[in-house]
Amino acid sequence: MKTTDTDALRQAVLELENELADLLLEQSDMLLKQKPWLEQEYMKKIGSLEYGLYLMTSRAQRMYRLRDFIQADINLKGCYDLAQINNKLDLEFSSFLANIRARAEAVRSSLFNKWTLETRGDEVIKLIKKLYYELMKKLHPDLNPDLSANDQAAFLSIEQAYQSNDLDALQAWQILYKDRRDVALGADQLLDRYQALTSRIDLTKSQIADVTKTFPFNIQALLDDEPQIEERREQLQVEIDAVSSRYIQYANEVLNMLSHDDLLDLDGSWYDDDISRGIIDKKA
Repeated sequence: MKTTDTDALRQAVLELENELADLLLEQSDMLLKQKPWLEQEYMKKIGSLEYGLYLMTSRAQRMYRLRDFIQADINLKGCYDLAQINNKLDLEFSSFLANIRARAEAVRSSLFNKWTLETRGDEVIKLIKKLYYELMKKLHPDLNPDLSANDQAAFLSIEQAYQSNDLDALQAWQILYKDRRDVALGADQLLDRYQALTSRIDLTKSQIADVTKTFPFNIQALLDDEPQIEERREQLQVEIDAVSSRYIQYANEVLNMLSHDDLLDLDGSWYDDDISRGIIDKKA
């Protein structure tokens, strides 16, 4: 291959590297920055009500099951074992509890990312993005397939710093990798590199397109539609009120079945919290 051909191929590879770097930055922005922000907007506008409906529905279902367990024991044995029943319910609703914890952690994470963005100025955010872009071109595995284990670990730390808007950490990584030099590739290596980059660009474009179809990107139009948001909020509140009424009914039925001692020892925050708020009637 002639020198001019090799130079042209090298230039084409460089352009593909820049195109892939831009796509990877877009992908990182979507997953590390836009996604938490949209999740927070979702929680603020309708997510908290959807979460409330899910929580109330689960609580009502547990109260319904508690009532049935107690009644079944009374019918069968003439008495009931509340501790044993609660253990059964804990197992039955364990997936619900795990879901609640996961949702709570997602909310905390979204709040933290939103707070870090709001406490940084625009110029700082631009600098953070610039530093991440420069480091990504040197350390992203898709742009640098022959990275050492140490470099791969460094890139994971850089991603974490970018996600948390840690300017100091990114500046430290920049100093460490500032003078890193690329090894010149031969003609055959350049051709392989060109083909690999083309394939990876197509894959990354496809991945970005797929992400836009998933939550929360697939509800972005809804989040921008205030009339539709208000309609959804009103609908959710109606559903929450209906489920709350069933919960109160089941709770009062349970209280009427329990002995005085069980009322005093009853385990479960629903009892103390809801009695204090006057949601259910305490048995005399």
